[in-house]
Amino acid sequence: MEEYAPVDLTEKAKGIAGRYRAERKPEGGREFGRLSERIPFGSSVDNRVKIDSRGIKSIQFGYRQIDLAAVEQLVDVSQTRDIGDAIYFAIFRDIELASAINRLRSLRVEQSSTYGRPASDGKKE
Repeated sequence: MEEYAPVDLTEKAKGIAGRYRAERKPEGGREFGRLSERIPFGSSVDNRVKIDSRGIKSIQFGYRQIDLAAVEQLVDVSQTRDIGDAIYFAIFRDIELASAINRLRSLRVEQSSTYGRPASDGKKE
């Protein structure tokens, strides 16, 4: 934007990027790979705890903290609050909720190649 008017700076950005070499090594080859299904164990999430947002980048889940600092899509505390509500009420937007649940350190999951219930509830017998 220049003086509130959109300006295409693609070529300029490519020129700048071309002057700096990326230090990152390709990790997955040409493809990211196949993602396997993950099924959360209900016993690993206590739905009786209080859930509260702590600013944009954190949710208090009972005595546990869910760190959302790496979820760049979050720009307003209302989104964090909504994620907390979504965890509680299981109504969600896929990406933000998945990002938040993935950071709940007490959550245990089982890799699954098919949809449905896991073979166990995650408890050792």
